[in-house]
Amino acid sequence: MKRRIYACSGVFISHLKGTEPESHACTDILEAAREGSIELHTSWVTITEVIALDRARLRRTPDHQRIVTELMDSAYIVYSAVDQIVAEKSRTISWDFQIKTHDALHLATAIVRKCEVVYTIDGPLTSRSGQSSNNIQLPKILLPEFIREPSLPLGEPRTTPLTRKPI
Repeated sequence: MKRRIYACSGVFISHLKGTEPESHACTDILEAAREGSIELHTSWVTITEVIALDRARLRRTPDHQRIVTELMDSAYIVYSAVDQIVAEKSRTISWDFQIKTHDALHLATAIVRKCEVVYTIDGPLTSRSGQSSNNIQLPKILLPEFIREPSLPLGEPRTTPLTRKPI
């Protein structure tokens, strides 16, 4: 059985930017999903969060829009809706752990989808990894890491979609 991995929106954004310290590991997670090595989950809400690479400027070029849309429409991503169960778990997570609502929503979705780990680029959120309250047990929360052994680029280097810089 494939490992069920949950990726918060930051994993997708970091991959698209290609310049963040964790970009290589984020790209590796997405490539592992594309190749079928893992089962990659996220929330439909992620699509609304991955709209711009520069959060200060929401304007983007048609090329950026195409690249973001193609990534988010990938068949290897398993999306989950926010239903009553996810919403109520999210509320409990926010209350019990003092976690922002959008982060709690991602954690609740991961719990409902029975993901073994949640990858986020929100370093402080990782301090909550595996914590429990009387009401809920949080999953393992980690910064992105290589899912597979990183390989040395042979021939043409891998690049990120937007920057076209080698990774």
